[in-house]
Amino acid sequence: MLSNTPPLAEYFLSGDYRADINPTNPLGMKGRMADSFGQLIHQMWSGRYAAFAPREFKAAVAYFAPQFSGFAQHDSQELMAFLLDGLHEDLNRVTDRPYIEKKEMNDTRPDPEVAAETWALHKRRNDSVIVDLFQGQFKSTLKCPKCRKVSVTFDPFMFLSLPLPGSGTKLVKATYVNGVNAPEVYEVQVGIFGKARDLLSAVAERKKVPLSSLCLAEVCKGEIRKRFDLHTSLANISKTDEIYVYHIDGSEDPHASVRVEVVTRILRWQLSGGVFSARKRSQSFGYPLLLRLPASLRYRDLCQRLHSHFNLFIDKSNLDSTPTSPVSMQRESGIDDTLKYRFALEIIKADAKTVERRIISEDADETVELDEDCVLRAEWDISDRTTPFDGKVKVQKHPLARGTNAHRNPCWVAGLGASAHQYSTCTTAWNSSKPKNN
Repeated sequence: MLSNTPPLAEYFLSGDYRADINPTNPLGMKGRMADSFGQLIHQMWSGRYAAFAPREFKAAVAYFAPQFSGFAQHDSQELMAFLLDGLHEDLNRVTDRPYIEKKEMNDTRPDPEVAAETWALHKRRNDSVIVDLFQGQFKSTLKCPKCRKVSVTFDPFMFLSLPLPGSGTKLVKATYVNGVNAPEVYEVQVGIFGKARDLLSAVAERKKVPLSSLCLAEVCKGEIRKRFDLHTSLANISKTDEIYVYHIDGSEDPHASVRVEVVTRILRWQLSGGVFSARKRSQSFGYPLLLRLPASLRYRDLCQRLHSHFNLFIDKSNLDSTPTSPVSMQRESGIDDTLKYRFALEIIKADAKTVERRIISEDADETVELDEDCVLRAEWDISDRTTPFDGKVKVQKHPLARGTNAHRNPCWVAGLGASAHQYSTCTTAWNSSKPKNN
């Protein structure tokens, strides 16, 4: 950058800098920094080199500033500050610096006149090509709130720290889930210091649903990690966070219903060295749901309600036609054949995340009591290799705000499943299709 500053490059290429070297300056480097920089400029502009290694210049810098020795990474601004200050002291034309008392300008003269006087005082101690090209003045004004006295000073500077202008907005990707239709991914432009209300309001306007029916949550490893209230800041949400917007059905009586989180997992024999061990492994698949269910309902009704939601990522055509316990218990108890899923239910306390009780009932009419914000875990046992299931959920991506860079392409989320021949490849896959023009 300095070599491409025309006045500075011409100053060193012409050799005028040699006349200004101040070898007696106690703050300088005996002219060594100016000489090495001058040689570097001559070699860079000689036209003889396509590439040049500035070994002598680097050695001079490392000699006077050991922190820049070696080949470690350093801050460029620190090197620039050291170099300009060293060149200034080596090329300072003032050999005998007088003592000058800093004056406070309290008169009513115009600012240009006061600034010129202050600059002249500064040049009596500092006069070099670096001062001419790279230094300026600050005007500082202080006003006492009590006596109303105003103090004005002009101070020299060589570096200005300026904040980089920002857009003031950020793009948040959120998955909209209502438990009935396929989830949709929205990219919403919100303020950097926006609130959860801003994101939910944009989604509510797009989906034509009440704001009060939406809930914002962060999902991690198939479970809801955190729920956001309307006043929660979005500043800490990163691009890698899985943000979900849940539309909770308001048809249930709010006084006789509870909000319930539903997670889905599979239980299978753990494969070790090509051999199934006696230890079972539980792994999540699909995505968590947030539903409003009656606080008290029959086991049959609970399974049917969950079944309607699980259809989004479970392929019924792959279900085994000869299931065993606990599905056989469900069939014997009169549950619909469409509920031949090998899932058992657990109720997990909302506070300590401890299992409260496991529901495997032969009585379809047994009453199940649910608490507010409890977790229902539906677990499929495929450890006997007889219950293959797999499915796909289409997730459509929509831009919500102008100016977004959202790609309008559908994505497919593969549900975690297994077949009788593929028990070691149970993984969740995200496959993006080719962009689609809307």
